[in-house]
Amino acid sequence: MKRLTLILSVMLALVGLNANAAIYIVGDSPFAGWHTYNGTEMTDNGDGTYSYKATITGTVWFVFADQLTAGPSDDWTTFNGQYRFGPASGSDEAVTAGTEYTTQRSTSGAYKFTGSGEEYTITFDETQTKFKIEGDVEIPDVDTWTVAGSSTALFGTTWAAGNADNDMTLVNGLYTWSCDRAELTTAGFSFKVVYNHDWGTAYPSDNYVQAIDKHGYYSVVITFDAETHEITCTPTLLEEIIDEQDPVYTVAGTPAALFGTEWAPALVENEMTKGNDGIYTWTKNNVELTAGSVEFKVVLGHEWGTEYPSSNYVATIDANGTYNVTITFNPANQEITFNAVAVVPVEDFYTVAGAPAAIFGAEWNPAYDANNMTLANGLYTWTKDSVELAANDRIEFKVVKNANWGTCWPEDNYLYTCEEDGIYNLVITFNPETYAVTFVANKPGGEEPPVEMVYTVVGPEAIFGSNWDETDENNDMTLADGVYTWTKENVELAAGSFGFKVVGNHSWDNEWPMGYGNNWIKYVEEAGIYTIAITYDPEAADSLKITCEITKTGSIEPVHYDGDVYIMGEVNDNGGWFTNVGVKMTRDEENNVYTATITTAGENIPEGEETGYSYFSFTKQLADSAADWDAIAPYRFGAVSDGDYWVTDEVLGTEIALTNGGAAFRVPAGEWNLTLSVDNMTLIIEKAAGMLGDVNGDGLVNVTDVTLLINAVVNESYDNINVANADMNGDGNLTVTDVTMLINAAMNN
Repeated sequence: MKRLTLILSVMLALVGLNANAAIYIVGDSPFAGWHTYNGTEMTDNGDGTYSYKATITGTVWFVFADQLTAGPSDDWTTFNGQYRFGPASGSDEAVTAGTEYTTQRSTSGAYKFTGSGEEYTITFDETQTKFKIEGDVEIPDVDTWTVAGSSTALFGTTWAAGNADNDMTLVNGLYTWSCDRAELTTAGFSFKVVYNHDWGTAYPSDNYVQAIDKHGYYSVVITFDAETHEITCTPTLLEEIIDEQDPVYTVAGTPAALFGTEWAPALVENEMTKGNDGIYTWTKNNVELTAGSVEFKVVLGHEWGTEYPSSNYVATIDANGTYNVTITFNPANQEITFNAVAVVPVEDFYTVAGAPAAIFGAEWNPAYDANNMTLANGLYTWTKDSVELAANDRIEFKVVKNANWGTCWPEDNYLYTCEEDGIYNLVITFNPETYAVTFVANKPGGEEPPVEMVYTVVGPEAIFGSNWDETDENNDMTLADGVYTWTKENVELAAGSFGFKVVGNHSWDNEWPMGYGNNWIKYVEEAGIYTIAITYDPEAADSLKITCEITKTGSIEPVHYDGDVYIMGEVNDNGGWFTNVGVKMTRDEENNVYTATITTAGENIPEGEETGYSYFSFTKQLADSAADWDAIAPYRFGAVSDGDYWVTDEVLGTEIALTNGGAAFRVPAGEWNLTLSVDNMTLIIEKAAGMLGDVNGDGLVNVTDVTLLINAVVNESYDNINVANADMNGDGNLTVTDVTMLINAAMNN
């Protein structure tokens, strides 16, 4: 064992020798510029240190390297992964003259130095991987460090890096922030310390999480060491708040017939009862209710301040009658249900309500019994004979169910304009299955055929030639065998979806599907040139009224893209979903693909499961602030999926289709290689393999790994190392041979 120890000691000593021919500075002028093949070579002092003198005026950014790439073009992938020395944090770091800084292999981050126009000497110690700048000391700008976190009660806002009220104060070398009194719950809180109100530099990378043992009022002191990035958080309990065992919930709303007094949360008789399943229930039987709306909230603690939902729960009573009413509330997810069962079932009836009164007897009166419709052969009918009309007279109406305006058709009124003077017999019909309303005005003495409605397809301009224009006659449909048809060829469609409606008589008074924003949606699996065929059957059931068939007839040449791509979401040090933070992907210009290796922590753990998931998507541009989603909306893209795209073993290594907007990717915890083609809108996800020689799993192969392996071999203890990465010769055993191979690897990069 003594002989083995001696050999290992000699090998370890060899690691500290200078195995590199040179050290270079890569960065702004006066250095050679940001090129991986053209750095400024430092002078070898012969003792393991290198130096370089330069006059520096203003602010420069730079890194060190022990080798350059071959050129003639930049190879940042090789340079960053094998040759570069930068900040230990992996983020940009400001440095000053007179201070010694530790550096390390780093794929990202650079040093920032501001010179006063004097000559400076930069010395790099390769053995210690440290450097120092000597010369005139420039007084740096005052740094601002701000606390931003999850608790509104504590920080006044949530995750607001720009809130100057939370700026820290420099006290005895530590930045300090305090709050004298804030109510905190056992849910605890989390926060970061942010540099100069910009999320680009914030500590720690995965949030500082502070547990709270008791609900109560606390004073809180947070300190931050700008040199070491060490953070302390000290909450002190001032006054404990004793929570009630079971909170009290009441229902408060309108009408008074149901709730006793309108909007009165203090009524004891409206308290809800908690069941064994944790769901609260309130019932009231034999309540006389009239047709119309019921509105209410569920209120915590008999007083306004905490209530659900925020904008009232609205239910509809279809007809006058006696009801048994039940309301439930689930505090776990704030879900509310309302159920009103008629003690004596009420048969539905339909009434015509409209204007003018000369025709309908009363204007817009849904309770006017004289206008009740008659049921025959599945259709409700209303008639009125010998009505005198003049040219341009207008008739406007709705069909109302059970005298309740909450249920009526069509949504925006049916409008008829008389074309010529005369005496007319009027007929209105309503189909309760399809909700179709018809109106016929016939002159006595001759049966006139009903006027067929003109139907028009409306939608986005890129497809229909006009933007949701109900008057565009170019999109009128053609009638054949009772079905209306519209066809268009050579339409360029992107992968994703598009929406449209069918409108009657060029008026939004007659539309399908009904309701603003409630469009008929067609999904497009892949981009291409298509023929679109849309049909509309006004007599069919709701789900069968519209069909839309698309037939691909050609392909679209991809539009070349050579800009930046960022990964946003719960990956690496992003900290979550912020619109100004993302992992920039590396672009292979020759093949025009983007690559990145990301790490996911799996912070979202579904109930009942042991492992969690993380989410991410892509954007071509970041915003200036953390939550400006509108600014990046045109640049976001993700998976072609109805919901979050679940990354399973089956899809690893396969091409996944992408689309503008698109869905987020859901991946388990781990390390992943991403290969993205923007031109083809495809993504390949693969598990990242371990790096041979990376004994401690930090992504680098260096002296630290050699030391760990020597200790493991000598002590025959392998609990704290990555055994697979340490097995250099792949024989399944860890021996001196593996140590020798690792030393050679570390010395020769």
